[in-house]
Amino acid sequence: MEKLSSKPGIILDNDGTLVDTDELILQSFENNFRNLGVKFTREQISSVLGPSLETCYRTFVPGADILRLCETHIDFQRDNPHLIKTYPGVLETLEELRKRGYPLAITTNWYGGFPASLRITGIDQIVKTVITCEDVANPKPHPEMIYKASSLLGIDPQDAYMAGDSPTDIHAAKAAGVRKIIGVDHKYKKRKLLLATGAHQVIHNFQDLLGLI
Repeated sequence: MEKLSSKPGIILDNDGTLVDTDELILQSFENNFRNLGVKFTREQISSVLGPSLETCYRTFVPGADILRLCETHIDFQRDNPHLIKTYPGVLETLEELRKRGYPLAITTNWYGGFPASLRITGIDQIVKTVITCEDVANPKPHPEMIYKASSLLGIDPQDAYMAGDSPTDIHAAKAAGVRKIIGVDHKYKKRKLLLATGAHQVIHNFQDLLGLI
């Protein structure tokens, strides 16, 4: 493959890494479960997040209409954009990386078209390459998203950095053979898990990414 950049590419997860969608995600699940007449704690819901939305719902309610649940889940999120916010320093850090000439891409297991959170927060004005689970046959933790992002950025996966907040991101990055895997733990809850999964380093403030590139 002909390289389009002399600098390594930066491949990023979205939810939990760039944007704080915890409350939005939890309420989306709770809304569906309430309509189904079932109940799961927030701890139970949080424990399965990371894989695709379909996979999450199959874990909880395998006999339900999974595709319909995904649709109503996305509808709820589109109706409640006020629950979305960026983590501190994200926009400034992304803009600085762009100014320095690093190719940027987002890979997200989002289901339902282009992630609304990127438009709402303005991230889509900085990062133009976005891969969702609808762009690939195999979402994370499979490495296909990393391969596709690398191809679109004109880099080899081995020349990429990957930053994400879940074991799903780490597994995808490891399988793709990226140069460096950076775990993101905004809420100081996942450091040990991310390191045990295979992250080379873990940051708690997104701005610290600038010092690792």
